[in-house]
Amino acid sequence: MAANVSGSVTFPIDRESARVLVFVPSAEPLKIEGNTVTAGGTYVSTIRPSVKITSPAHQHSILSGKVTLTFQTNLPSNDQAISFVVKCGDRVLYNGKPVNHLEVDLRKLPSGNTPIDVILTTNQGTDRSNINLFNIRDESDVVYSQNAAELMKWTGDSKVSADGEYTRFITPTKEWSEQTGSSFKIDFSKRPCLVFNAKNSTVSFAVKIEIPGKGFKYFAAYGNCVGDTVVDIVNGLQIMSTPKPCSHLFELPQGPVQSSISISPTEGIGNGVSLKFLKIVNTTP
Repeated sequence: MAANVSGSVTFPIDRESARVLVFVPSAEPLKIEGNTVTAGGTYVSTIRPSVKITSPAHQHSILSGKVTLTFQTNLPSNDQAISFVVKCGDRVLYNGKPVNHLEVDLRKLPSGNTPIDVILTTNQGTDRSNINLFNIRDESDVVYSQNAAELMKWTGDSKVSADGEYTRFITPTKEWSEQTGSSFKIDFSKRPCLVFNAKNSTVSFAVKIEIPGKGFKYFAAYGNCVGDTVVDIVNGLQIMSTPKPCSHLFELPQGPVQSSISISPTEGIGNGVSLKFLKIVNTTP
């Protein structure tokens, strides 16, 4: 990951991933005996079979239609693959020799959170990698969709401006500000999720949804938020409605009801967030 370093060093680590760091003297060469790697007598690692999903690169990427999964597979020189399996839940998508890419039609997989697992089995062991995608299987599942240009038209007391492909919401005063979008119909029994792409959030921002007869209710709050994000709205209402779950405070309406959604950058002059798009997607029929 780095060589000839001293003092403070920064190592990039993808979110929801982990790294084991081993520090060895820079003058010591790596030595490989069998499957064991050492440097100056210090154990570094054991060469094992490994597999990694390299694309999509991030958890909860929001995707639809046909997508290409890519893999990175490594085997010790004295090892041999037995099987390479790609699965979505209990459904086998591929079972055969190791491949570096696989096209998957998400329209044939469940809507909403879609787990993808790849399992590599060799003579020397097994390794696996997994990723959770958010699958918009059909456009009919999208009950509300706003791009950056449409987000610019939301009304409220935030300062709104273009930010490249994004729309930026900024709090102009010391208090919380709020922008509200156009109304739409939502059915809480269809387990709707909020999906959006954000960047440059400062401190935090909140998301609220209107519940008929109950006003606006918080269901999500974020600190630094980057890239695609998925929120289960019903779970969010239960978590954010403290000290009791929202189901104890009021019953969610049944069937389609008229609603609207708002974004609230946190209190403090200049705090804000930029959004590229925002959608509400049903995840059950």
